Amino acid sequence: LFLLLSGVLAWTTTNSNLTQRFNEYYNAVAAAEAATEKVFARIARDFQNSGVTGVDGSLSSYGSLVPTPGEVSDWADYEFDDPSGVLNATYAAKLTAWQYTELNWKYSGFKGYASTYRVISNARNTAWGHNITSAVRQEIQIASIPLFEFGVFYALDLEICPNPHDMTFNGRVHSNGSIYCEPSSPRIVAFLDHVTAAQKILHNNSPNDPNVRTLGTITYQAEHDWNVSSLNLPLGTDNNPTNLHALIEIPPGSEPINSLVGLQRYFNKADLVILVSNTTVTAKSCASN
Repeated sequence: LFLLLSGVLAWTTTNSNLTQRFNEYYNAVAAAEAATEKVFARIARDFQNSGVTGVDGSLSSYGSLVPTPGEVSDWADYEFDDPSGVLNATYAAKLTAWQYTELNWKYSGFKGYASTYRVISNARNTAWGHNITSAVRQEIQIASIPLFEFGVFYALDLEICPNPHDMTFNGRVHSNGSIYCEPSSPRIVAFLDHVTAAQKILHNNSPNDPNVRTLGTITYQAEHDWNVSSLNLPLGTDNNPTNLHALIEIPPGSEPINSLVGLQRYFNKADLVILVSNTTVTAKSCASN
């Protein structure tokens, strides 16, 4: 009986230690992932506000980003370091130069200008007894996608309610709002490529549409996802209709061509600018040439 009891106690202790090590490992993994996600959030913010130059200019500062007790008190029990063993540091490096390439994401076939960055964090819970360090390595690709990669791109809600003809979309369709698709029966709407929306894809009319229809047929031959990330221009301000419309307007003379908005204006991107004023026609190279 004593030998049996000793064996059971030994097995129970071993099993408890393994469970604790298991929990400690995965808690450290979650902490290391939190550190990499903190860097990702800063990269995303800098890219949205300042483009790839803003990210590259801040790359050295990303190494000091780790979760802090000021954000969540539990982080006081964790120690973070980079692969070199530097405390309170996260590894961040640029892997590929900014170039036109295939994009690394779920929706195949997309190309754009992109760079890839690697982020690594080691984390250890100092309050637990097994001294387990877990490491997480993640890579993020920031990208600028030309509009011509899309068959249809809407910054606002997109309504597709054809009548009296069918509609077929050969290219990719995206809305930074919701997509309302309600063809009138027996009309058919066919999407041959990816369809995405930052909000929802709904098979009914918009709340602003007073028409009543009997729903026809809607077919998808590729991915169709909602709640995806919105695709915004790095303007340094909101991508609202007013700011987006400004991109097709002639820029004010006081606006620097290298400002965030100036870099996105089509007037500045043009190789040739033709100005027509009554009977006078003037042709000149654009400001960037």
